Amino acid sequence: MKKAALFIDNSNLYHSLKESRRLPFPPADYEGLFAMLSKQFSFELREIYLYDAVKDISKEQTQYAAQQKFHSGIRSLSPKWPIIIKTRKLRYRKLGKRLVPEEKGVDVLLVVDAIKSAMTKGVESIIILSGDADFVPLVEFLKNLKVETVNLHLFAGSSTELRQACDKHILIYFTDSSLLLK
Repeated sequence: MKKAALFIDNSNLYHSLKESRRLPFPPADYEGLFAMLSKQFSFELREIYLYDAVKDISKEQTQYAAQQKFHSGIRSLSPKWPIIIKTRKLRYRKLGKRLVPEEKGVDVLLVVDAIKSAMTKGVESIIILSGDADFVPLVEFLKNLKVETVNLHLFAGSSTELRQACDKHILIYFTDSSLLLK
């Protein structure tokens, strides 16, 4: 089995799932995804990081509560999956009369942790669960370190540039009742 670290851009995943009409995607579905990566693709997931922008309770009380419940569910998954949740506060900017949330700094956290894992933790594969082309420079850097790069993604919101930059890509897709990888 390949020693691997998985980095989840949760905002990107959420929006891809939403576009695919596959929400909700509860913590148990994440656990199933981890198990499939291990079994079907022979990855020993040594580290799993989930990156998220935290909503402001004073501006989005209901969404904040749902997000905190989700994070709690992720933390309570099987000890087999060592998940570290890293967050930054969501920022809000005024657009006319409404506030528009903006994610800032979350991708940078992911990049720094992926580089640390590749350089100091003996992982052979870095798996990036995102469709965001902003991660292409990270992939190029990791390849120079001779670390295998894998893009795990849904069809919706997936960047061709990111898929092509990685050594391989794995598509997450759904049948009527199951989540599958290919």
